Amino acid sequence: MNPSNEEQTNEPQGEQDGNGRISQGFGGPEPARDFSESVRDEGKQAARGAQAAAERGKQKLAEGAQGIATALHHASDGMRSDEQEDLARFTDGIATKIEQLSSSLKDRDLTSMVRDVTRFAERQPALFLGGAFTAGLIAARFFKSTQPQAAGDSGGA
Repeated sequence: MNPSNEEQTNEPQGEQDGNGRISQGFGGPEPARDFSESVRDEGKQAARGAQAAAERGKQKLAEGAQGIATALHHASDGMRSDEQEDLARFTDGIATKIEQLSSSLKDRDLTSMVRDVTRFAERQPALFLGGAFTAGLIAARFFKSTQPQAAGDSGGA
């Protein structure tokens, strides 16, 4: 018997990985399965992180809406003292709607909110797009106003 043939049949072929296992190159189901499980785990972790970030954003939005509602109530009180009752009632009505929105944001989970928005968009696409456009304009204006002015920018001509 040839000793070189005996060595070839007794030793596994392939390269040893960092865990002492012998890989069979690119073949075999185990490396593909490990890779697939790794990708799936990373995807689940990313989804959990995105959901947590969305939840934090939802809470911040609810707190901001509550702050706006409070400011509108204070403004309506000032209008009443200036004898502008009609405008004060209108402002209070808007503040109440914003408080309801804030409460809804705090109390509901993201999944049900997304489902409701999707249903609304399917029933009223033009209204949904108009609202999304308006919300985008308001958000852009808000973000622009919260950015600090450049040192050389005097704000005028």
